[in-house]
Amino acid sequence: GTISQIEQAARLLIEAYSVQRTVTVHFDRGAVCVSREYNSAIECFFQGSFYLPKGYIRSAVGAGDGFAAGVIYGIHKKWP
Repeated sequence: GTISQIEQAARLLIEAYSVQRTVTVHFDRGAVCVSREYNSAIECFFQGSFYLPKGYIRSAVGAGDGFAAGVIYGIHKKWP
């Protein structure tokens, strides 16, 4: 889907399931993060994927786990 469709789906999840903080969707073009701030305002962020030269990545094993760890650490540290 498009980035706006992914954002819309994340917003629906945050509302439908009363998510208290964040819905993050990681996909081949980057990541969409929809967050409920402490004042209940909902904000959306998109971070595009980085270009890496061919052969730079040896394996994608654990890539999703590393991504999730970074997101959780950022939430813990209250990074924007």
